[in-house]
Amino acid sequence: MNLEGLLGSVRRSNRTKIIVGVFIAALGFFMIGLGVATDDAYGDMNEAGIILVWVFSLLFVVTGILMIALSVKSNKSIATRQHPFLRAMDNPNDISVIWVYEHIVKSSATANHSLHIYFSNGKMEGVVPKKKDIQPLMQYLMQTFPSARFGFSEDIKKEFQAQKKRFKKKEIDRIVF
Repeated sequence: MNLEGLLGSVRRSNRTKIIVGVFIAALGFFMIGLGVATDDAYGDMNEAGIILVWVFSLLFVVTGILMIALSVKSNKSIATRQHPFLRAMDNPNDISVIWVYEHIVKSSATANHSLHIYFSNGKMEGVVPKKKDIQPLMQYLMQTFPSARFGFSEDIKKEFQAQKKRFKKKEIDRIVF
């Protein structure tokens, strides 16, 4: 695995987020359109129920548009070398990768694997590579960022959260382990 493989995983994750964002926004627009187009769309629903439907419709629209915008912004940052990975490689004194772990969400039918990558500025990048690419990506990140921590533990999480609080209070200028 190399930098292009890592950036390819980021782009693939962004594509997925754009597709999901389009469907979420479309659902919101559909709900709004349904309510506007028909006189009896809400049947016997009281005013509180109608307001709730409108709130959820708008929430879907905003969430979908936000997912699309952030994914497009991430892809654009790759093209302009402003993406956190590229910045960390170009100028490690500015920003660096400090913690990486595989995040697994299990359901009754499947398990979703992703990498959570934290930077010295407190930001996190979630990357959803193909399952077979997770270990090669971890190896690549270990070689590229040898001072980063790899793996998850409650102790690391607590230490990161404490450092992040200090960073937000401007007590420190970057998060370090």
